[in-house]
Amino acid sequence: MEEKKKKELIWEYKNRKPNMGIVSVYCISEKKRFLEAAKDIKTTINGNSFQLSLGGHPNKELQKLWQNYGEKSFEIGAFKVLEYDEKKEDEDNIAELDELLEKCLLEENTFLLKSPKRK
Repeated sequence: MEEKKKKELIWEYKNRKPNMGIVSVYCISEKKRFLEAAKDIKTTINGNSFQLSLGGHPNKELQKLWQNYGEKSFEIGAFKVLEYDEKKEDEDNIAELDELLEKCLLEENTFLLKSPKRK
């Protein structure tokens, strides 16, 4: 790969704005939904899937359900997508994301997947 193209790809990756939103891990058998606010939906989905499949997810209740019912009893995906507003500061977008999570957690049989880590 030529150097110019490589630098361009690196710049694009560093300056990308991934989809933000709420990630859901839904246990079909128990009708329980676990939610997490995600600054990068795709990465969060992959991370949760990986942790569950290895048996090391930090949410012990969810991990137990996964072990009892198996992967086929779960749906993992984006629950709500938040449009990234480039006019806002990152902190404002994150605050909006946290507000969306709080609203989603008010639904029946919905639980917090992981506490948000904010600086």
